[in-house]
Amino acid sequence: MGFLDWFRRDDAFVRVPDGFLVKTWPGELDAPSFTYLDGGVLLASTGPGGDMNVEVLRALFDAVEKALLRPHAPVRLAAKRGPLSSMLRTEEPELALIDSVVAWTLQDGILDGWSETTLLLQELLRRFHRVGSERRSVERTVQVILVRKSFLDDASWMLRLIRGLRIDVRELVPDGTAVVEVQRPDGAIVSALAGAPALEEVVGFEPSLRNAKRDLAEARGDRAALERLDEEERRELERIIRSRPLKRPRPLVHALLLRSLIVQSAGGDVGSREKLHRYLLERTTPLLIPTLRMSGGLAQSALEAVGGERAIAAFPDVLSARQLAPSEGEGQLAMMPPIEVLDIARGANLVLVLKVPGKDGPVSAIVRTAEIDAHASGQGRPN
Repeated sequence: MGFLDWFRRDDAFVRVPDGFLVKTWPGELDAPSFTYLDGGVLLASTGPGGDMNVEVLRALFDAVEKALLRPHAPVRLAAKRGPLSSMLRTEEPELALIDSVVAWTLQDGILDGWSETTLLLQELLRRFHRVGSERRSVERTVQVILVRKSFLDDASWMLRLIRGLRIDVRELVPDGTAVVEVQRPDGAIVSALAGAPALEEVVGFEPSLRNAKRDLAEARGDRAALERLDEEERRELERIIRSRPLKRPRPLVHALLLRSLIVQSAGGDVGSREKLHRYLLERTTPLLIPTLRMSGGLAQSALEAVGGERAIAAFPDVLSARQLAPSEGEGQLAMMPPIEVLDIARGANLVLVLKVPGKDGPVSAIVRTAEIDAHASGQGRPN
C-alpha cells in the first residue's frame, strides 16, 4: 500500500480525544469549484456533467493551475493505511510531506464531449499532465481522481488513459467524503485521501512517457519533433476511440447551455432562438418527456395545449424534470433524442414546448418544426 491509501473505516464509532479535531470534506458539489483545505490539499470538484463539459473543465484547469502557483504550505499526508483511530493517537502517525496535492472529484458524465475528437482527448490528457508539472520545487504535483462506481464503469476507458499519466484513479467512498483532516493538539493537520486504487493504466499506451518526450522537445524548441509526437499520439488515440464500447446517450443532470438558450428564447432573443434550433438539430442528448402510460412497451406522451396548439412537453435535464414534474418520477419520463421528438411533432402537427425552472416559476420556449426545417435548410441539412 502506498502513502495515498485511505485509512480503513473499520470503527463503527470513533471517539475523538480531547485536543483533536476531525474534519471531513465532501467531493461532490452542485457546481464546479476548487479550494485549498486547511491541511493544504487542493480539492477540485467538477460539479455534475452537462452540455458544457469541455468549457467547464477548461476553466477549472485554468483555476487550479493558477492556484498551484501561489505560495502554499506542504501537505502532511498519512503514510500508512489504517483506521481513523490510528490518526488520533498521542504519537504522531507516519507522514509523507508533499509539496502539492490535488484531489479531483469527477462527477458522472463530466468527461462526455472530450472524446468527440482526438484533439480534445489529447488536450484533456495534456491539461492533467500540465497540472502535475506545475511546481515550485523539484517534486511533481501529486494528483488523485475520485469517482463514483457508476462513473468508473461508464467511463473506464477514458479514466484508464488518465491513469496512464501516473494519476491514481479511486472509487469514491459511499458517503462522498473526499478528504479527511485531523488537527492534532499541537495544531498540526494530518490529511488523508479517500478511496482505494480502482484502475490500472492502459497497456501499450503511455501518456506519461509521451508527454515527457513532448516536454523535452518543447524545451529544445524542436517543432518537428513536437509535430511528429503529436501526430503519433493522435493516431493512437483515434485507434482507442474507434475501439471504445458504444453507449446509448443518456439525459443530462444539468444542461446548463440548453437551459440558457430556452430562457433567452422565451424572452424573445432571436439569436438565442437560432442557437436553440441548431442545438436541437446537432445534439443527441435525450430530452425527458412526461408520459401518460406505457402501451405495448411504448411511452405515450402527455400532450398539452399551448396557445391553441397541441404540444409535446419536454425537459432538458433531470433537475428540471425533478423540480417541475416531481410526481412523474424518472420512471414515467421517456428519453428521446431531440431530432426524434421533432420528427414525431412534425408528423402529428404538434409543437415542442421546452420547460425549465425560472426565478419566478416555469419558463417555456415553443419550438415549431417549420422553423426548425427552415433553419436546417439554411444550414444545408436534411429535414
